[in-house]
Amino acid sequence: MEKLLVTYALLGYLKETSLSKAPIIELYVPIVKKALREYAMENNIEEYKGRSFVELSEKIKSIFGLNIPIPILSKIMEFIRDEIGDDKVFALYNDGAFIIKSMVFDGIGDILQIEKDNIRLLENSYKDFCESNNCKFDFEELKNFILASQIDLFTDKRMDLLNLDCYVPKFVAEKFDDEVIFKIMSNIYLGGIIASYLELNITKKVTDAELLLDTNFFISLIDLNTEDSYYICNQLYNLCVQLGFRLTMLGSTVEQIKVLLGNRINDFGSKEYIGTIRTADIFNACIRREIDKTALERIRDSVDYKIDELGIVVIQEAQIRYIIDLAKKSEDYKVLMKKRQNNEESALNDCVAKFYVKQKRGSRIQEFADVKCWFLHNSFSLSDDDAGHKIQDRYSISANELLVLLWLSSPAQGKDVKINNLTRGGLASYITKYRRAKMPSIEVLKKIKKRADQAVKFGKISEKDTYNLSIRMAEGYITSTQVDTQLISEEVSDDQFVLNLKSFSEEADRYKVEKEKQILNY
Repeated sequence: MEKLLVTYALLGYLKETSLSKAPIIELYVPIVKKALREYAMENNIEEYKGRSFVELSEKIKSIFGLNIPIPILSKIMEFIRDEIGDDKVFALYNDGAFIIKSMVFDGIGDILQIEKDNIRLLENSYKDFCESNNCKFDFEELKNFILASQIDLFTDKRMDLLNLDCYVPKFVAEKFDDEVIFKIMSNIYLGGIIASYLELNITKKVTDAELLLDTNFFISLIDLNTEDSYYICNQLYNLCVQLGFRLTMLGSTVEQIKVLLGNRINDFGSKEYIGTIRTADIFNACIRREIDKTALERIRDSVDYKIDELGIVVIQEAQIRYIIDLAKKSEDYKVLMKKRQNNEESALNDCVAKFYVKQKRGSRIQEFADVKCWFLHNSFSLSDDDAGHKIQDRYSISANELLVLLWLSSPAQGKDVKINNLTRGGLASYITKYRRAKMPSIEVLKKIKKRADQAVKFGKISEKDTYNLSIRMAEGYITSTQVDTQLISEEVSDDQFVLNLKSFSEEADRYKVEKEKQILNY
């Protein structure tokens, strides 16, 4: 893993320093040149004679840990030959044999060493963080978190982040503002995706496909989710328009959007409390953007206009009556009803979306570009149906995943997508996913607030204590189980509730003091 991690960091660096319009395959040219040079130096020869690309592929794997498919390696060698343009220096034959004077290459040894040093720097930074927070140091967990998108996007595995220590996403989030450490994480994240991208074998242009939008994507697109979600969805929207994608939305999804906004308007008095805790909630966006209740009402009232302005075609119920009837009779609908706690509208909307996309996505799908329809979401998680399947076999795709794939496959059109923001958006989505899974529901948060307000009223706790509790929950330090058993359970007396809440608050204060000491000592 150590070797691969350095290689990922190297690929991320090469992508950032290359021309934006350069195809991904060109990033591997310095890697192949390095392998050729190393082979020549080890064998004390100035001319590398290869009978086939197999031995070169094995050399690349031994140095970088990468397994470059032979057909792709052949294309890279053709690129090097054309770049040199001299048969006396590099001759490539039809049977795969080649002769090359490898000493013409300067190599990338210095860059490799820098990336190795950067990995050590990241490891030491996380180790210091763990020591200051009195938590277990496990660098493997941090690596898994950074590379989670690579696993979810390119393999038939499902990355289970919820078993990771809550300090892992906390560290990543804190380092967004650390230019040096964030750059290292960014290179690893991006390099892991680039290394896996070759396996997708996208040989055709990814255009003329339909994207059926879900509620959360639209909410993010109008900047009522996190700031990172807005960036990702906005960039993806612009890129999809350039590439000719057709954007659609179920009429029932439009109604869900209006209902969601209406619920937040009705509960606007809880904006500060819920918005502080749930960073991916509409209330958090209202705080960030200073949106008041009246402004939110105007946004709700203009949903239809905004959908039309964005060029999104709404699919009315009458147009897909047969799909709706099919969905209602399906086993999938029964399963979704249980998951949605008998919320018929929500369950049916998701089920209809699934049936619609599967009916429209096409057959004989061999690669990603063959898919004619996707369910585009921004919910930071795979559906159960999509878990355990590679991307081209799924019916849904997240905004961040699609942006990454389109950016890699269409470098000319994706030239305006900034690498740092792309990486930040990807990592932030997993931080949000982790915290959302650990976060108590809005109903539970209301129960806590009601109980805390009573304690504040009688002077048993302060507003600061409730604020500290909110921060601890928002960062994932306090699990739903702890909330249930220590704060809202009927078995917990009012006095015990106060003691438990103060305990969480004191932990937050201790953490704050430690961070201030670190800043002063820096």
